[in-house]
Amino acid sequence: MQEQQAASQIVMQFDQLPPSQNQLLRMHWRRRHIALDAWIFWVKAQAQEQNLSAEAPAWRITVGCLFKVARLMDEDNAQARFKLIGDALVRAGVVVEDNPNALQLAVFQRKVPR
Repeated sequence: MQEQQAASQIVMQFDQLPPSQNQLLRMHWRRRHIALDAWIFWVKAQAQEQNLSAEAPAWRITVGCLFKVARLMDEDNAQARFKLIGDALVRAGVVVEDNPNALQLAVFQRKVPR
């Protein structure tokens, strides 16, 4: 059994905004899997750059998401955009699971010109 690690913070930056919950729900299942595969690839690449080991995933991490958007979203829509990132963190082996006990989520937004 793996020893539980203390809470840690991982910083990852992505140039692309993940799809909204509405976009995910309306996506064909194959396109949704392609999108998830892309996010898993990006998360794995960032994890390798930071020397994060898939053999010893974190048991509790804080994830801060800064979304740069032209139009600000309400809080629950901004948090729902984290779905693919959370799934990718688990599939990439960075965290054990993506439930609230394992991931503490903080979502920030910055308005940028179109």
